[in-house]
Amino acid sequence: MPDFDYQLVVIGSGPGGYVAAIRASQLGLKTAIVEKDKTLGGTCLNVGCIPSKALLASTEHLHFAKERFAAHGIITGEIKVDLGAMMKRKGEVVGKLTGGVAYLMKKNKIDVVKGLGKLVDGNTVEVTDEGGAKKTLKTQNILLATGSVPVELPFLKFDGKRVISSDQGIALDKVPKTMLVIGAGAIGLELGSVWARLGAEVTVIEFLPRIAAVGFDAETSKILQRNLEKLGMKFELSTKIESAKVTDKGVELQGVKGDAKVSYSAEIVLVAVGRKPNTENIGLDKLKVELDLIYDAITKTKREIAVLHGNSFNGEEMAKVNGELGAVVGGTEEATQQILEAAEAIDNAATALAKVTSPDQQKILSEEIQERVVSIFEACNFQDLTGQRIAKVMATLNFVEDHVTRVLEEIKNPTAARRDGAQYLHGPRLDTDSGHVSQADIDEMFSGNN
Repeated sequence: MPDFDYQLVVIGSGPGGYVAAIRASQLGLKTAIVEKDKTLGGTCLNVGCIPSKALLASTEHLHFAKERFAAHGIITGEIKVDLGAMMKRKGEVVGKLTGGVAYLMKKNKIDVVKGLGKLVDGNTVEVTDEGGAKKTLKTQNILLATGSVPVELPFLKFDGKRVISSDQGIALDKVPKTMLVIGAGAIGLELGSVWARLGAEVTVIEFLPRIAAVGFDAETSKILQRNLEKLGMKFELSTKIESAKVTDKGVELQGVKGDAKVSYSAEIVLVAVGRKPNTENIGLDKLKVELDLIYDAITKTKREIAVLHGNSFNGEEMAKVNGELGAVVGGTEEATQQILEAAEAIDNAATALAKVTSPDQQKILSEEIQERVVSIFEACNFQDLTGQRIAKVMATLNFVEDHVTRVLEEIKNPTAARRDGAQYLHGPRLDTDSGHVSQADIDEMFSGNN
C-alpha cells in the first residue's frame, strides 16, 4: 500500500464502528480504529444502553424484594441499598463488555489508536492523544462512526451536578430526594424509574400529550405510565418548559401547561430530550460535507470513502441496529464482496456518466447503475435479522432504489454532486422513526417564542 498506512480507518469504537472494523479486517483490509475515550465500546457500552440496563436490573431486584418477597413467604426484614456496591456491579458489567471489544480488536489484528480523531482530508486522519501529542494516519478509506451526544436545552446547559444528561444520570454518588426529568422518551423513563425505585421523588415533564410517544402506540403508553406511576413517578404532560434558574440547592423550572403558567423545582434535573450526531469538531468542514444530504447506503468513490455510519447520521441510535447495518450482509464473504464490487461499479459508472454527453451512453450507464443497485438487494442476507431490523435495512436499500433517477441527475451537476474531489450520492433525509430530535427543533420548541 504505497503512501497509505491503512486501507480503512474507523473513527469511533461503538457497536457501529467496531463491527465494521472487524468485518473489514476479516475481508483482508488493514484496519485501524480511533477512540478518544479510555475504553472501547462507545456510548452504548460505556455510558448508554449497557450501564442503564445494569441499573435497571439491580433496581428491579430491589423493587421485587420490597414488594413481592412477602407474598412468596420470604421474610427479609428491612431492605437497604448499598449504592456504591450497585455502581460497582454496573462498572464490572461494563468492564467485561468493553474488555471483550478490546479482545476482538486484538484477535482481528486491528490497530487501536487512542485519541481524538479529526479529518484532515479524504485520506488523512489526525489523532490527538490526552497529552496533546498528534499522530497522522494515511488511509485509503475512512468510516465515521462517532455516535451521538445528548441534546442540551438552550437555557439549561449541562453542569454535571444540578443539570445532568444521561452520562451523569447513570453515575450519581447518592440518591437525590427530588428529581425532575425533562423528556418522557426511553432514556428519561429508564433512568427516572431507576432513581424512583431507589427512593427519589421523580417527576417527568413531557411536551407531548403522552409518554413514549415515539415507537409506542397510545395504548402501550398508557399501560407503561400506569406501571411507572405505581413506582411513585409523577407525570406532567403537554407541558412546555421555557426558562430555568440553577442555584446551589437545586433547579427551578418555569413553563406553561395549556393556558396556565407552571413551575417545578428539584435537587437535580435530568435533561433527556434527545440525542444529536456527534460530528462537531472532527473536520467535516474540511470536506465541506452537508450532513443532511448524505446517506450512508452508498458513498464509495474510486479513491476514498467518507461514510457516515449509525449515530453519526440522522439519529440511528440503537446499538443493535448499528451492528446489524455494519454487517448487513449476514457474514458471508461472497455477499460482502458482491456489495463492494457493486458499489465500486456504481461509482465508476457515475463518474463516467458525469462526463459523457451521448444520450445512448447515458442510457447504458444509467441502466448499469440500476442493475447494480438490484444486485445489492440480492446480496443482502436477512436470515439472522429480526423483522424490525429487516425493515430498517430495507428502508436503506429502498431509499437508493427510489431515488436513483434523482441521484443520476445530481451527479450530472458538478456543483451538487462533488465536494473536494469526493462524490456523494445524496437525496432527502430519510425518516427512520428513530426518535431523533435535531438541535434546531429543540431550540425552537423551548425558545418560548412559538
